[in-house]
Amino acid sequence: MDVLLQRQASAVIEGMKSRIQESGTMCVNHLFSVQTLASVCTLMTGTETNTQGEEFKKLYGVMENFSENISFTSSAFGMFPLLRYLCPEYCGYNTYVDMHQKITAFFHQKVKAFWPDGFIRRYQEVIDSGKEDGFCEDQLLAICLDMLVGGFETTNNALGFLFFHILRHPDVRRRVQDEIDSVVGRSTLPSLDDRPRLQYLECVVLETLRAFSGRLFLGPRRAIKDAVLHSKGHPHTVTTKGHASRSKLSF
Repeated sequence: MDVLLQRQASAVIEGMKSRIQESGTMCVNHLFSVQTLASVCTLMTGTETNTQGEEFKKLYGVMENFSENISFTSSAFGMFPLLRYLCPEYCGYNTYVDMHQKITAFFHQKVKAFWPDGFIRRYQEVIDSGKEDGFCEDQLLAICLDMLVGGFETTNNALGFLFFHILRHPDVRRRVQDEIDSVVGRSTLPSLDDRPRLQYLECVVLETLRAFSGRLFLGPRRAIKDAVLHSKGHPHTVTTKGHASRSKLSF
């Protein structure tokens, strides 16, 4: 795992350098996206993903198109389901369905293939054992889709937000850099063994996620039965379009 993580970190650094050399600038949204998607695929298949392969490039293109054209938190057809019947093309529903089908087709091939390890293989072993109810290939495809879409979009956005946020706090950034320099040095990359000694860095990551991640992914939530949220009643079928509690960020 350590070797894999360090290779991915090196790929992020080299990708940043090459893009800056080519154009002088780069979009932060693309800084972590390739390696984030590769990590999710590796988790599911149990084998390291070749980011230069045609299959991966095709999947990456679909996911990038998905992220750019479909809002996970404020899509019109998500907030107003009737729009998918009245104007499916205009509200983006047709685009959503098309990309959803492409991603499902990709994982249908993966599920049919043999993998020595990883989530897909472990799930298939449970299916083959016949000891557990509710485990089937359709359910496996649905979980793979959720892991891919959720893992890629949310992780990539969270990393990008952390990058921007730490730039707004130069004092925090300097302390993080000082800790990395003293614990790891500048000639090597951090490893999992270094994590217990990088306490300030971990606190910065956790505090940023705690304070702001909820605001990034405030999708609509529909009550399937009468519910109470913060002492307020929400009748059946009512949709909450966004909710966040206030919090003060401090390092």
